[in-house]
Amino acid sequence: GHCRHAERRSCGAEREAMEAERGGGAVVSVIFYPPICGGVPLRELWRAVREPSQWEVVDELKLRAARCHKSLKWKLEVAREAEALAGASVREGGGRPVNGNGGGGGVRSDGSAFGLDLANGCGAARLPGGSCEEEEVSALDLLLGLIFQGISLAELAEATEQRAVLRRMWRSTFGCL
Repeated sequence: GHCRHAERRSCGAEREAMEAERGGGAVVSVIFYPPICGGVPLRELWRAVREPSQWEVVDELKLRAARCHKSLKWKLEVAREAEALAGASVREGGGRPVNGNGGGGGVRSDGSAFGLDLANGCGAARLPGGSCEEEEVSALDLLLGLIFQGISLAELAEATEQRAVLRRMWRSTFGCL
């Protein structure tokens, strides 16, 4: 068996495409999320994932995360990490709100959901099990790696371009990666 998360509005088309890819005898079933997940209404979880941010680049990261074939819980965690990383960059002196909507919903995160250490400087992150001095890498690049993980070969060129655009947007907004 194979499980793939998709949005309700696109799941019919994706199901048909997956059945066609696998040949005439393949059957793909659609199983919807229950209306309440972990005691929270499904629409509230989606609202939290898609809530507008103060920064256009964060909105784009959240949109890409929302389109990933991952669980809703994962999408929510990535959206929160994107907000937290942007907030950390602003506290370090870079970035200004550009969307003018004030969004963000007061999200606070220490980056621990994905092994990010947001206290290491402008976009610096510590890889799990490593020290900053040994393995410093951009927290944004780690987040992008999570978002673009598991893409197909057919999606590679587009994903590479999207990743580059997001990195340029981030640098333009916050002055660093």
